[in-house]
Amino acid sequence: MRAIGSGYPTAFFLPTKLNGREIFIENQQFSKRYFPPGLERAPQTTRLDATKPPNTIRIFVLGESAAMGDPEPAYGFPRILEVLLREAMPDKRVEVINVALTAINSHVIRDIARDCTSKQGDYWIVYMGNNEVVGPFGAGTVFGGQVPSRTLVRANLFIKATRLGQIIDSIRWRLTNHGKERAWEGMAMFVDKRVPSKDPRLVRSYENFDANLRDIVALGEKSGARVLLSTVAVNLKDCAPFASVNPPSREAETAWQQRVERVQAELQATNFAAAVEEIAPAARIDNLALGGPPAVLQYLLGRAYLGLHRTNEARGAFEAALEADALRFRADSEINRIIRDVAAAGSGRRLIDVAGDIASQSPFSLPGEELLYEHVHFNFDGNYAVAQRFAAEILGSTNQSRLASRQHCAAALAYTDFDRHRVLDEVRQRLEQPPFNQQVDHEVRAGRIKQRLTMTATSSFSAARAMYEGAIAARPDDWVLRENFGTLLKDFDQLEEALVQWKKVVELVPHSADGCVGLANTLDAMGRSGEAIVWFRRALLLRPGSIAIRNGLGLALAGAGDPTGAIKELEKALRYKSDFTEARVNLGQVLAQQGRVDEAREQYLEALRQNSNSVPAHINLGRLHASQNNPAEAANQYREALRLKPDHAIAHYNLGNALSALGDHAAALGHYAESARLQPALTEARYRFGLGLAREGRNDAAVTEFSEVVRQNPGRADAHFNLGVALAKLGRFGEAATQFEETLKLQPDNVQAKKFLEQATARQERRP
Repeated sequence: MRAIGSGYPTAFFLPTKLNGREIFIENQQFSKRYFPPGLERAPQTTRLDATKPPNTIRIFVLGESAAMGDPEPAYGFPRILEVLLREAMPDKRVEVINVALTAINSHVIRDIARDCTSKQGDYWIVYMGNNEVVGPFGAGTVFGGQVPSRTLVRANLFIKATRLGQIIDSIRWRLTNHGKERAWEGMAMFVDKRVPSKDPRLVRSYENFDANLRDIVALGEKSGARVLLSTVAVNLKDCAPFASVNPPSREAETAWQQRVERVQAELQATNFAAAVEEIAPAARIDNLALGGPPAVLQYLLGRAYLGLHRTNEARGAFEAALEADALRFRADSEINRIIRDVAAAGSGRRLIDVAGDIASQSPFSLPGEELLYEHVHFNFDGNYAVAQRFAAEILGSTNQSRLASRQHCAAALAYTDFDRHRVLDEVRQRLEQPPFNQQVDHEVRAGRIKQRLTMTATSSFSAARAMYEGAIAARPDDWVLRENFGTLLKDFDQLEEALVQWKKVVELVPHSADGCVGLANTLDAMGRSGEAIVWFRRALLLRPGSIAIRNGLGLALAGAGDPTGAIKELEKALRYKSDFTEARVNLGQVLAQQGRVDEAREQYLEALRQNSNSVPAHINLGRLHASQNNPAEAANQYREALRLKPDHAIAHYNLGNALSALGDHAAALGHYAESARLQPALTEARYRFGLGLAREGRNDAAVTEFSEVVRQNPGRADAHFNLGVALAKLGRFGEAATQFEETLKLQPDNVQAKKFLEQATARQERRP
């Protein structure tokens, strides 16, 4: 079976060679044993020498998404920890190997730990516990059987470690699921998997966590590593429970909802004492039957106590809300108790109380949005605080003063305003999906993140470029820096420079599917779609089940003049995931280019039926209306796109075009200006802005815009010509003549440019 390529390897690390050196890389198929087809989770790109180099400190970070650094591992605490230790120990080589993975739990981490034992780690950092109930074999999982015995779990995994077992499992799955893979939907997949605090399955989940954690620590100690166990921090203050227990009756559900609405009204009016009084009867009524009021009321009680500055009572209410949350995505008190007990059971292991440290650095000692994005994932400040704590433990108390500042770490990792905005927008999109959009304070919370997005919308590209160049100069082999720099450069149409970065990425980590995709996307944007197709196909070999890569391949095929192949790939992606709106929108684009307008419109409308918040669907539907000479409806679609994403440069530009077609030039001018501000490299928006300024007689401002267009795109004849016209209107005839000459170099037959050049030259000669 191995000879014919059947099955997959199950170790986390795979041996290979790079430039003649023996190295280990991550196994992209590692999680197949634990997740159903279509739901597998990919590890971070990893590369480490098979034999640890001399004078090297090697640290493994084990855990789930919070340890990995989600939503952007480039700025997670493992990356910051590496910066802190390298700065504090310049005479040492420091390697922090991130082996954390999203959606896993202790059953999976135990197997990862076993594969780390032979990799010569000096320290193991274990930060886990958020997914114990929802991860594989948990009480509220969607990934298979719920809380089987550890013996059964390990027997199952042992069988699937064999090629024969993998074949049998594949056949069983195809028979029971009719061969249809389920697409990853994030936390929304779990909305029906409620696990109340009194659920007896929780007891076994806790027992499994305890046993697996003890095994992980024993494996680390046996390997000779120093094991640092950490408690788990969660958002108490600004994360409402995801679900309460099911009410005992429809009447009780109605009564609860009415009470929640009354409490919310009192909180909005800052009548905090009245809110407390409103909740008190619920506590008396529900205490006997349900162990207290619903989780949501406990949370609102905490908000009310906080408004009254009764912080101890607020903390108690928030903690009660956490314990009663029926969708258990956050580590509870029992998880942290087990971690403390395991840490105390051995003299060689150390407990790092991250939960306590995060609380002590938070207002009112209540962890919230100051250090966490949503429920458990740290923002940059939170990750820096966690990294500081681990670095201090590794260095010892005498060396803590040498820890680099937060600003230094941000510069070393090129955490620019653009990246901050990008990550915030990712969080914003998450908050619009279940179960976040079902939380009691969803609207208020969404409003806060939109405010933060507005604050980061204005950024300096030159400053961001300088930060990346400085960081890469210090760490030229850091492929993560180069990936993010390549992404930034591509976003600003600096395609040649972006290509340099992506080529270096695939040189450093040739096994990285993400690197191949980044290079392919850049080549495709440069019009080199044939070359892009080669790299997309290589990425598919590395990650065969990726519908995102197949989507990119479809676009490249379209760019290479193969619409039939493009449609085939995009439809294949949609067969895997029918609600993959990006592929559906791209399919609409290819159909529109083929003149199949009605089919294209249906794809855009279907994308919006599946996801009404799809900005690309609104923009492309607007373009379709514009192409059909319907600027009014086009403008409506662009406005909807901007309602969802106010800083979308292309939407502003397209709306400007639609308003111009409707004769509303003043409004169009504002959108051209905003588009040029948001994306300075979008020269077409700047050019249209210049035309609008000239139309209003604001020639000084028009000269500024046209000058920037010709600076960025010196081969643009129409920009040279209009710059010349604006200069002539200001009486700057010599400069105008130069621009008309440039126009004629590019367009020798431009009669109007010849005429204007003669006039400008004559006027210049007549001037004293």
